[in-house]
Amino acid sequence: MKRSENHNQKCRPSQRGFTLLESLVTLFVVTLMIALLASIGSVRDANRKAALRSKAAALADEEMNALRRLDFSLLTDQTNGAFKNVFYNAGAWNVGTDNADIGAATNQHVGPGVLTAAGASGFGADSVSGRLLLPAGVYGDVALEAKWKVISPATDWSIGFVIRARDKDNGYRLRVAEANKDLDSGTAGVQNILLEKLVSGTATKLSPALNATLTTGTWLTLKLTATGSSFTITLNGTDLATVSDSAFTTGAAALLAWAGAQVEVDDVKTVAAGCASSTCWDFEALTALPASWIRLGINDLPDATATTLDDNGLLTIAAYPSVSSTNLKQATVTVNWLSKGVTESYTTTSLIGKSGLGG
Repeated sequence: MKRSENHNQKCRPSQRGFTLLESLVTLFVVTLMIALLASIGSVRDANRKAALRSKAAALADEEMNALRRLDFSLLTDQTNGAFKNVFYNAGAWNVGTDNADIGAATNQHVGPGVLTAAGASGFGADSVSGRLLLPAGVYGDVALEAKWKVISPATDWSIGFVIRARDKDNGYRLRVAEANKDLDSGTAGVQNILLEKLVSGTATKLSPALNATLTTGTWLTLKLTATGSSFTITLNGTDLATVSDSAFTTGAAALLAWAGAQVEVDDVKTVAAGCASSTCWDFEALTALPASWIRLGINDLPDATATTLDDNGLLTIAAYPSVSSTNLKQATVTVNWLSKGVTESYTTTSLIGKSGLGG
């Protein structure tokens, strides 16, 4: 009996050899999968890097072309300064729904579709956190109107327009703030409505002392009419002031928000009366921002300074071939972006002469 048992044990297949084979096959498959995933990841990273570089190149070329369209006298020397003669969107803008406060009463919006700007933290009280350019690109005589509701923060917010803007540092800016925010420290009392002229980033007050009780969560209708050198500020259907200035005759128009404000905007118009699809936007029956409102900009590139706008582009302008030259400038445009924690850049250089592109 004992002998028979030993015989059966000798005839049993080797379990150890079978397990080793399985392990080897499994190891091979796992290694293959890891290599495949790594390869896919590398291709994806390479494609993303190439896409960002392509965007940067397009933005650099756009700025260089914009410089060539600018009057030569405005090509003042600078080193790693802001872009000139271009304007970009900033902040997270989208289309949403607000079913409250719909009706014909003053300041209420027409339908549930609204334009939205997401709130953001880290912006100072006087720092632009949201900017959205209107589609036409260039406006001269225009009556720009929109309905606004600030969702948050409860205090310290401000909203408004820019019109006839050449870039972020040149144009006219209308700013309206919550009731207790003083936009004009040089005048006694709290002035929370202010029209300014921006020239090379320096603001000059144009409007008289203005104040209104404006609160979070309440719709207001803001309108700025520009006709020739005349500008009229209108709030909730009432004209507040008319002033004159002739520094800028045409330029971009945009919606603005400061201090990380979360806002809703509706019934945007760029005409005094009548409404065509190219002059009025009520954002009804939309699920995304209209295509005509979308454009590539330097604020779309990833960077490490989310609360500093427009800093992905750097412009250097210098007299060429020497500092004594007066008819030719050398422009160097650099666009930066962040890729996996590393700053990448694209740079292009060109000569610009008084009568156009230099040799």
